[in-house]
Amino acid sequence: MSIEVAASAGFCFGVKRAVDTAAKLTNSHPRQRNYTLGKLIHNAHVVNRLEAGGVKVLAEDELFSVAKTAAADSPVTVLIRAHGTLRGIMEQLCAMARENPALTVMDCTCPFVKKIHRIVEENTAPDTTLIVSGDPTHPEVKGIVSYSKGNTVVIPSVDSPDFDELLCKIDKNNCIFVSQTTQKLAEWNKCKLFFKNYCTNPIFFDTI
Repeated sequence: MSIEVAASAGFCFGVKRAVDTAAKLTNSHPRQRNYTLGKLIHNAHVVNRLEAGGVKVLAEDELFSVAKTAAADSPVTVLIRAHGTLRGIMEQLCAMARENPALTVMDCTCPFVKKIHRIVEENTAPDTTLIVSGDPTHPEVKGIVSYSKGNTVVIPSVDSPDFDELLCKIDKNNCIFVSQTTQKLAEWNKCKLFFKNYCTNPIFFDTI
């Protein structure tokens, strides 16, 4: 029996870039403290390997207290995971890094996720409703929502039990649509099909 590995097998581009960057931080100088903001990716084997090399997982509620301890004799590097983080967190962390040379921020947010951030930032306003097709608890989606300038509704599926309740939060006259990069294509297509008939001139960005 032969086993063939597909050419597309393995990490996607954004995740590979984040993992490779984190790997370069392993086994740094003992005084250098390296962290990833949240688990770098959804892969326990990789996360454990990085931690064994001294790249630890940092929870968001620990972030700023640790960042404040960065000093010349004990520098801190924080690597932003491939899923990205909230806009406010990113802005505050980068501001701290500009003021303290002992603090380094390495932004490994997937370029495709950052593209969604730009889309949301440039196309939403106080009078728009941003609709995100995806998991409302996912770090990527939370980050996307943080860039919205108006009302935002996250819809896991048009078949969700609370879909009718979510519809009540939507102004059907001015809607912008994006998708979580890892959303199922079938769910995104169902979302588009429904809202093309429900909304007035909806604007869709295919961001899977």
